[in-house]
Amino acid sequence: MSVSALPDPQLSWSEHRPGRDITVLAIEGELDLATAPQAEALLLPRLTGTGPLVLDLSGLTFLGAAGLNLLLRARLLATRQGIELRLVARSRAVLRVLELAREAGWPPVVAYPEVADALADAA
Repeated sequence: MSVSALPDPQLSWSEHRPGRDITVLAIEGELDLATAPQAEALLLPRLTGTGPLVLDLSGLTFLGAAGLNLLLRARLLATRQGIELRLVARSRAVLRVLELAREAGWPPVVAYPEVADALADAA
């Protein structure tokens, strides 16, 4: 009997600034226990500015419990810092986890279907 190892988790990201003081951070791949530390290192330092941060999760193929925990901690930190954090998500894999968390009594997370929608609301 042979046991094959799981492939290394993949997480990629990009950042752009569509306007003054607005940052869009796009994360793609799987956000789970293996990749949450990398995502945390990308996300949390960006919650120290003054402008809105749009977190584009539309490229995520999986959102695990560690990823959800990171999103909720980021939202809490953003609130404490007075920063608007806008999430963009449209995949069933991500929206279902956010829905289940809300049903379990976690604070609701608003997810915009498109970056343009989140930018319009952040302006």
